[in-house]
Amino acid sequence: MGQSFDNYKRLQKMVDYLCRKIENKAIDIETAENMEIRIRERAHSYFPDKDDLYRMIYASRIKRLVDQYLSNTPKSTFGDDNING
Repeated sequence: MGQSFDNYKRLQKMVDYLCRKIENKAIDIETAENMEIRIRERAHSYFPDKDDLYRMIYASRIKRLVDQYLSNTPKSTFGDDNING
């Protein structure tokens, strides 16, 4: 297996871990956001040309879980920033 596959598996494990923490309400929104930022930065370092794909798949999944399990309001601003700004 290649380096890209290894990086994908690492990224998947990080996202799955964060999602489990959110679903179990084991972290607060601020911690979840900080973890998502670190994961997003790692994803960018692994796959610099795939930022849009990350946002479409992983960031949207994490945002949905935060809204469902951690947010007191139906629409949070979690994950609305972009990787370059």
